[in-house]
Amino acid sequence: MLKMIDDKPYSKCPYRSPKAVSDAISDIIQGKRVFELGCSFGDNLAFMSRYASRVSGIEVQEHACKIAQMR
Repeated sequence: MLKMIDDKPYSKCPYRSPKAVSDAISDIIQGKRVFELGCSFGDNLAFMSRYASRVSGIEVQEHACKIAQMR
């Protein structure tokens, strides 16, 4: 059962998943360059790359940064 918040459907999961977030902001990032601070493994960047002209991220944790670079 979906609840409504601000006249938009909401469920606990995956309301804030990387895919749900990138889909929700697709009109804002369409054709633009996107930079994410603290990109972790690059999940958000992978989904936002479907809409943005270019995506970049920065991550301070070396292990996560290496994974993001490979993706």
